[in-house]
Amino acid sequence: MGQEGERCPGHPNIHRKSKACPARSAATARPTAPEICPKPPTWCIHAAGTNEPKLCGGYPGHFCHDIFGRSGFHPCDETVRPLWGKVKCETFEGQPKDLAAAADVI
Repeated sequence: MGQEGERCPGHPNIHRKSKACPARSAATARPTAPEICPKPPTWCIHAAGTNEPKLCGGYPGHFCHDIFGRSGFHPCDETVRPLWGKVKCETFEGQPKDLAAAADVI
């Protein structure tokens, strides 16, 4: 390889300009999808349900639909209330959770 500056940061066996280098400049790298949080453990666990990590209404989260025509969305943002019933991903509008009811009051 040549000089140290030609190597991909954190990957000494890969050339900086290689497509295999994850640290290429933003100008040459392809845009990536937004990061989706892990699926909540109790979300979309029924046998007929299918979970899809995706953006709904601009919110990253988990869209669930089943063979019975029911659907819902669980956003990654914990301040936005998950909805279940007949939710359409494209038209999802985040509504704030009732934080007072969820807070531990001593």
